Amino acid sequence: GVDAPTFLARMAEGRRAIETRTAGLADVRVIALSELCGGLAGWRELQDAQRQRLEAIRRGSLAPVRSVPWRAVLRARQPLYERWVGPQPGGYLPFLLNQGAEYAALGELAQRLEGRNSLLLCCDHAAMTPFYKALHDQPVVYLQRNYT
Repeated sequence: GVDAPTFLARMAEGRRAIETRTAGLADVRVIALSELCGGLAGWRELQDAQRQRLEAIRRGSLAPVRSVPWRAVLRARQPLYERWVGPQPGGYLPFLLNQGAEYAALGELAQRLEGRNSLLLCCDHAAMTPFYKALHDQPVVYLQRNYT
């Protein structure tokens, strides 16, 4: 519910808070994910490429590393999408593809970390796990949801 500049300012504030709390710990780097792909334009380009690949998987023209249970994930996410955008006569698959592309892009970025074994530690909805793993064999661990 905020504009982009406010959101980015809040993200920067959050990064500074994490940096303060992790000061002195070995090998802790706090950055915006977009910094790993050359900024916001690079992030959007990466996300678009992942969306195209996911669409190819859905059409059956690209074999995934791990299969994506499209219908099951869509059923799990539909209540959220309904709250976000209201009823959609054409369904919510475009929203799932867009969000899935974000997760696939995160998996791609984790794979790019050279010389490191990366692990994605997640705390959102575990239904999105297949998107991290559809294009890469990326280890993913989900925390149990603890929303209050």
